[in-house]
Amino acid sequence: MFESRRPPLIAVAALSVALLWAGGAGATRFGRNKVQYRDFDWKIVPTEHFDVYFYDGSEDLADAVCLMIEEANADFEKTLGHRLTTVIPVIIYASHNDFRQTNVTYSHVEETVGGFTELFKNRVAVPFTGSYADLRHVLYHELTHVFMFDIVYGGLVESVVRQAYTNPVPLWFTEGLAEYVSQGWDGEAEMILRDLTVADMVVPLEYLAGGYIIYKEGQAAVNFIADRYGEKKISEIVRGVAKTHNLDRALRDAIGLSTPELSEEFDRWLKTRYWPEVTGRARAEDVSKLVTDHRHDSSYLNLGPEVSPDGSRVVFVSDRSGYADVYVASTLDGKILRKLVGGERSNEFETLHILRTGFAWSPDGKRIAFVTKAGASDALHILDAESAKLEASLGFPLDGMFTPSWSPDGERIVFVGTRQGASDLYMTDPRGEGLIRLTDDYDDERD
Repeated sequence: MFESRRPPLIAVAALSVALLWAGGAGATRFGRNKVQYRDFDWKIVPTEHFDVYFYDGSEDLADAVCLMIEEANADFEKTLGHRLTTVIPVIIYASHNDFRQTNVTYSHVEETVGGFTELFKNRVAVPFTGSYADLRHVLYHELTHVFMFDIVYGGLVESVVRQAYTNPVPLWFTEGLAEYVSQGWDGEAEMILRDLTVADMVVPLEYLAGGYIIYKEGQAAVNFIADRYGEKKISEIVRGVAKTHNLDRALRDAIGLSTPELSEEFDRWLKTRYWPEVTGRARAEDVSKLVTDHRHDSSYLNLGPEVSPDGSRVVFVSDRSGYADVYVASTLDGKILRKLVGGERSNEFETLHILRTGFAWSPDGKRIAFVTKAGASDALHILDAESAKLEASLGFPLDGMFTPSWSPDGERIVFVGTRQGASDLYMTDPRGEGLIRLTDDYDDERD
């Protein structure tokens, strides 16, 4: 079994192959227009194979990125037997809030995008979200795309555009390969594929078209090839795609299977691996209570649950209205008691950090603290849990804020903050006075 070489993914990395921006995401919905909050004074530090772009306050971050990408380049050259034909620009943002202002792509950058590779100039754009392990993962993921573009389509933009349109490589392979190279086989992929297999909802590879599933199912399929036929077959398939510009032919040449045949073998491998786990296990509904049910409330995401101190209520994010909103529900029967926040429709609650959602009840259960993007930066909000009245919105000179927690006496709040390429713990009182930095290092603090 191939073991993971990288920590689990927190931020979702996205490959952008938008050759032309056909109007982008219009401004008809709040937050979908790209607002420029600041001017970026870009500086460049060159390495042997890359030009790393950074701005004031992210010098340490740029140094770390230089080391990571040159290490990644050495790994790829050894594994794929290929050298990049041009110097690659790598653009680093100190926070996701800064990253969403990027002009590398004109289209709107969603909160769930953890990085992208732009095709015309083969540029990589990545934000720092507080974790160097996650940053390393995203850089490896995006540089996999860079090498794929270079190997399969060559260095000329005209060639890339023509061949990418006429001979596209299926996304399950490109994104799956990028996840496999950057993650190996990790716990998150294991969890998702086990769930899909037990529910008999694995999509045949030839029908995988988009969405988050292409990342994890694609990663699992590439892992299956490495497990069944040997890891060297992966680079052999990539070189085969470069020669034939056809993944199906490359698969036949490397492992003797077409895509549908590979899909059948992959499906059997998953069932053999996961179906026995169902034996002897209790069903979730037999030992727990369903509080939300997407089959009846039209939701897709129900995230970040936090139970009140007395156990009677739970606060969480749900997109059942079409937006990411904050609700409080009864833990007894799942009945929605109130909607606390209408997210994504105002400056205070522009986005809710759904990948790092963190709610904190005050010890008396009367107030809830949480963080959102509010304009150019993040804000720590304190909300009355009964009336939904906003008591305070606290801003600090930080690049990002996450996952607050109340002290037992309710007099202080601790949260994760990022600044100048470092993630640390900070403490304040509910009025935003007396901000204290509790840690001072380059380690990743969470929750």
